Amino acid sequence: MNTRQYGAWRAVLSGPGWERKMRQLFILLVAFSGLVGRANAGDLPDPKFTPGAADPNVTATELCDESKVKTRRPSVTAAVRNSVYNSYGMQWNKAPCPCELDYLIPLELGGSSDARNLWPQPTCTFPWNSKEKDQLEGRLHSDVCSGALEGALELKVAQQEIAANWIEAYKRRFEPPIKALNCKPFPSRP
Repeated sequence: MNTRQYGAWRAVLSGPGWERKMRQLFILLVAFSGLVGRANAGDLPDPKFTPGAADPNVTATELCDESKVKTRRPSVTAAVRNSVYNSYGMQWNKAPCPCELDYLIPLELGGSSDARNLWPQPTCTFPWNSKEKDQLEGRLHSDVCSGALEGALELKVAQQEIAANWIEAYKRRFEPPIKALNCKPFPSRP
């Protein structure tokens, strides 16, 4: 702040009515602080809104049985979808989207359709986006389903790993992405 700017602020805040001006400034700051409490979707979901939730009734055997995987596609209602976007202060068709409503613990690892497991994950951000996470989900599913092979990943461990920090889990298995995706600005529907 230069001398001229400082002088302008001092003139505004001093003199008659400075206490009222300070109260107004304080009220304005408090009002804007409400925006700070909102999460923004980004590389990782906000754990206050999306800690991750698994379906306790699903087993690795069921998840790895190809005939049962297709039937395990619970739908997310519009009310839940809108609630999730709202908790992140977002709309599906406005920046930073395009987004997909993603399962933090994916369905193929026993994830739940509960709002605590959903977040608006951008599809076009670089380097971390829903496409990279999908790659990790497939790898973790394969690792869990490797069965009795030595070093098979336990389902609960895979769920905890992806929920804790999917990017770190990705880095342990793959090289970081080096090319940005070619994305359209906004999807045509939610």
